[in-house]
Amino acid sequence: MHNWKKAILKESNTMQEAVEVLNEEALRIVMIVNDDNKIIGAITDGYIRRGLLKHLSMRTPISEV
Repeated sequence: MHNWKKAILKESNTMQEAVEVLNEEALRIVMIVNDDNKIIGAITDGYIRRGLLKHLSMRTPISEV
């Protein structure tokens, strides 16, 4: 059984970390939270692909994606 709480990252986490969560969790989405743990967005594999097409590094913070 997957734990949805594992699919939450801070906006300062990297695209690489988001890809790892996407691969490990069955939800197919990563929820992004700010420092107050309020949801500010979501990342899917489509956003990661578009970031790579724009030549963003896997070390790019997900807040820039």
